[in-house]
Amino acid sequence: MLLIPVNGFRKVTMKNKFLLLLLIIFNTANAQQLQKFRIVDSTTKEPVPFATINIRNKAVYFEADSSGTFFLTPQKDDSIIISCVGYYDKYLFDFKSENPEIKLVQKPKDLKKIYVGKFKTTQIGILKAKTDYSMASNLGFHSEYATLITIPAEVKNYSIHRIYFKVYTKNARAGNVNPVRIHIYDVNKDGTPGEDLLQNDIVLTSINLEGNYLAVDLPDEKTVLDNRSFFISMQWITQQRDIIDYKQPQITFVRKQENQLTWMRQSNLKDYNWIRFGNLGNMIVKTDIYIYE
Repeated sequence: MLLIPVNGFRKVTMKNKFLLLLLIIFNTANAQQLQKFRIVDSTTKEPVPFATINIRNKAVYFEADSSGTFFLTPQKDDSIIISCVGYYDKYLFDFKSENPEIKLVQKPKDLKKIYVGKFKTTQIGILKAKTDYSMASNLGFHSEYATLITIPAEVKNYSIHRIYFKVYTKNARAGNVNPVRIHIYDVNKDGTPGEDLLQNDIVLTSINLEGNYLAVDLPDEKTVLDNRSFFISMQWITQQRDIIDYKQPQITFVRKQENQLTWMRQSNLKDYNWIRFGNLGNMIVKTDIYIYE
């Protein structure tokens, strides 16, 4: 019969407890390890760049990088939505390291009607406004500004051809910029920006300056619209790490306008919802449209 001294038994027990504690710490750390995920197109398997990751229960927003990659420490109770223009939203409740690839499904493209030939072009929006001030978005949180554009009553069908954001050209330089996403929104019944009317995602990682305007060409595939008004917005993309040396385009605003046309939303506020820009004025933006008879 083997006899173990009491003191020896205590030492073995304490050692086991210590090893057990280390094991628990290791497993906990391993379970909370930062993991790498990649967002791809479900059909082509190509990366979906700059898709938005929204952790709803934590009110956290950020974008994947240009290769569709992002990093996250999965938490059991996280409620996550991954979205990108032109794709259905992806709802995730269970992140697993063995499934690092997240697939987004494209929405079907709906062209109401195709027109051929040459058409009259007109420019609408805030056309002749003196810049009162300019600003660049804070990179620490999502920030987006949307200005309402009203279509003349005589125009029945049209397509948006080109967009111009007025910028502060003293600091603006053609070339790399912090990525910004362009949206064209329908108008909700309450006057806020609604559904995105674009069928293709437009993210600018470099800018084309024409005078004191940032010019944005829309994709070749034109969507024919009959909406009486729509919003044009610029949204700064929040990335998890700096990947380029950039200067942000500083968009410009005008205070002296009869109507409040611009709405804003920022993730640092209580809710990431649209609110009036108030007495701060309107973001200066205009657009070229093709008019179809």
